This record gives sequence, C-alpha cells and structure tokens, in this order.
Amino acid sequence: MLLDAKVKLQNPAGKRTLSIRDYLEAATKGLKKGEIPTAIEFATFPPDIKVGFFRVARMGGKGTVSTAARMKLVRTVVKEPEIVVSSLTLVPVRAKQAEKEIADKPANEGSVKRASEIAAEEILAMSEKGNPYERTLIEIAVARTLRSIMEGAIPGG
Repeated sequence: MLLDAKVKLQNPAGKRTLSIRDYLEAATKGLKKGEIPTAIEFATFPPDIKVGFFRVARMGGKGTVSTAARMKLVRTVVKEPEIVVSSLTLVPVRAKQAEKEIADKPANEGSVKRASEIAAEEILAMSEKGNPYERTLIEIAVARTLRSIMEGAIPGG
C-alpha cells in the first residue's frame, strides 16, 4: 500500500504529484524552491483484502507491542497473510513463520492461537533477550489482530 502512495507538493509557482518513490528521491536531492508536501494519498485495498491492527501498552506506559496484519479470506480460509509485529525490543518485522502457519488454514481460534505462539517465538528469537512478559504481549497483540480481521469478515462474526 505504501509503495503505491502519491505525495502532493505545492510551492508558490504551482502544484505537482509524485509517486512515493519519486518523492523520496526528490527529497534526498532537494525539492524545488519553496516546495512542501501538502498531502499523501494512499490507494484503497480491494474489497477482498482485510486488515487489522492492535497495540498493547506496557504497564507503566513505556514501550508497546503492536501487530498489523493483512490477508484475504476466501470463505473461511486465510489466504496470503502478512503479519508485522513490533516488540518491546525490536522495530517492526514480518512474522513469516506465523504467516506460513496460518496460510491456507481455516480462520478459527486454533489457527489464531498457533500463529500467535509462533509469532512470539519468531520475534523473540531475533531479540537479544526475550522474557515471558514480552512473549505474552506479542501473543495477545497477534491474536487480537487476527481475530479482529476474522470476526469482521465472517458473517455473524
């Protein structure tokens, strides 16, 4: 979605619109004199793409764990899942093993539980130190994100 974004720019002489890639290149080299970005436009997802986001704030307010996910649901089967997780110790990363676990499986509580556990294992394996509290937060964030997508997409869910 981000790679399809457009940036609207304006200066005293006029307006122009650039793709996000062209904007980043132009911003690195230097925009036209007096030019500033005024808006960013994102393409909409096709109707069969479902998205979700959930963030858990740590006790005491410092640090968060969050999950963003996108997938297709064909009837009640998960297709093409993408799961991105940020933890207390890592910047956002794809949980590719969790994606493989849930892909082509029924959208149900069992697959959500397995995917959230695998995501926690995968993310904590990348950090210097993982702890049970962080593992729990990752599992909660992933599970709630996946549930929100599934419940919102399944009739009666």
